[in-house]
Order: sequence, then C-alpha cells, then structure tokens
Amino acid sequence: MKIAIAKVDVSNREEVFNVADEIRETALHPDIIVLNAGIVRGKNYIQDKSELDVRKCFEVNVYQLFWFAQAFLPLLYADKTKEKKVITIASSAGMGANPRLIDYCSSKYAAMGFGEGLQLELEKQQMTHVKTSLVCPFFIRTGMFDGISTGTLLGKLFGMTLLEEDYVVETIIQEGMLGSTDHIAIPKLIYLVPIMKALFPHKMRVFLSKALGAFDAMDSFKAS
Repeated sequence: MKIAIAKVDVSNREEVFNVADEIRETALHPDIIVLNAGIVRGKNYIQDKSELDVRKCFEVNVYQLFWFAQAFLPLLYADKTKEKKVITIASSAGMGANPRLIDYCSSKYAAMGFGEGLQLELEKQQMTHVKTSLVCPFFIRTGMFDGISTGTLLGKLFGMTLLEEDYVVETIIQEGMLGSTDHIAIPKLIYLVPIMKALFPHKMRVFLSKALGAFDAMDSFKAS
C-alpha cells in the first residue's frame, strides 16, 4: 500500500487539482475518496453572521465537493480493475434545519443534493465500478461542535446525543466502504426526518425538535 499526504486548501480549486495531478504523476490509483471537510460558525444568522462567515461555509462545505470530485473522479474512472468508492459526508443537518445553523444546514442540504446527484450521474454514465455512499450523522464528538447540549431524556432514548468518533468511523467503514449502503444515517432515527417533515405541520416539527434536544442544542455552543 502506498500513501501520499498533501496539505491543501480544500476551498481552492487550483490547489485541489494540483494535488490530483501530483498523485496522477506518481501512478497511484486511489480506491476510495472521502469528502469530509467542513466548518461551522454557530452564530445567530440575522444578528451575527457576516458575509465572510456565509461565503467561507459554502466554500469549504459545498464547493470542495465539486472540486475534489472533478479532480479525482477521473483517477477512479481510469482503473476499472476493482470497485471504487466515493463517500460524501453530509449531516443530519442536511435533512432537518436547526436554529443558529442556517448557513451550515444550507450547505449540508447542498451536500445532500451533491451526493444524490452524483449517484445518478454515475448511473447515467454507466460508471458501474464507482459506488457512492451519502453519510448523514448527528453531531459527532470531534470538538467541531464543542459545548452543544443534546441532553433531553427522549433524545438520549433515541440515540440523539453526541456520537463517538470511533462509532461513526466504524459505521462508515462497514456500511459504506466495505458494504454497499448508498445512504447511511447515524443514528437510524435520522431516516425518519424526511417522513416527519412531509407528514407533520411546522408546530409539530418544532415540538419534536425540542423534545429530542436538537432545537436548543446550539445555545451552549462554544465557537472557536
């Protein structure tokens, strides 16, 4: 196994393509691409979010998906000797919005659209050896969401608490990299969010969000 390490500004398209070119020159053929870069500000949108906050959120959380896919997918296409994988890390925030996360949730909605669109694009182009997985985890204990509160009793009952990194990684490896699950929700309750949004009125959705601990989760967030 060969390993190549590079430091790159993922929001900079030119830097991403330069890294892909360097890897191509070494004759390395990546088998798995994990699109995982992300940032969060956690500010009140109306009062506190600046133009820079919003732009940087989309540059890192959304644009990098396109730059990496355009730069690295040709490397996956070229080697048809074995199955390849593209793992897009979206978020439960891409399936249901939260207060103080308008820009972040919007970027993760975009990531959902990217992941689902990429799946169909590969089908259309008959790139059958390239498989995709779209991952939607709840908040993960990485420090990115340091200080948030998800401590309601009902939330704990349904697994809506800070997820451990090892558990999330193991789930992605087993279901996405080694398995063939195209849409991975962690915890499984996240699969119900689109159904609840379709069936319940706004007031009921707010009630459920509060009961599960998501509505007020960012109130104690410690911005970096």
